[in-house]
Amino acid sequence: MAGTVMHREYVVVITGNAVAKFSKLEADRTAQFPRTLIERQVDRLTAAQRA
Repeated sequence: MAGTVMHREYVVVITGNAVAKFSKLEADRTAQFPRTLIERQVDRLTAAQRA
């Protein structure tokens, strides 16, 4: 009986007073966030704190 390998990746970012946690789960593949996606979300979070 073959099993499914699950890969999970967590990225935690602290910006000012906020903590953002990103997680991704993949079956039978290595999970990896595109760096540009995380950078874009962190930029949005930083801008929101300035508003």
